Amino acid sequence: MTEHTIENIAEGESWGCKFRALQMCDEEGNLVDTTNLQPGQAVDGTPKLYESWGVLETRDLEKRLVQVRDSKSQRLITCAWEDCWDVDRAEWSDADADS
Repeated sequence: MTEHTIENIAEGESWGCKFRALQMCDEEGNLVDTTNLQPGQAVDGTPKLYESWGVLETRDLEKRLVQVRDSKSQRLITCAWEDCWDVDRAEWSDADADS
């Protein structure tokens, strides 16, 4: 079985991974909404290492960074390749197909 890594995934296909990134989080570890936050404005949260699963959207081969669409918050989060693991194909399904 071939282990998938950020380097060897095929372009143009949907891929996902588990990831970690330093983000502003509340006491329970959930992401804090920083939308429309102004410079100098206080944030109701603290920087913590946030871990989740998401779909890869962009891969920068030169800087070794990826942008991952977080499955919990739907936010686009940038992280280093080293902070991604369990890379695998993402399978899409229609949640309403069985209705």
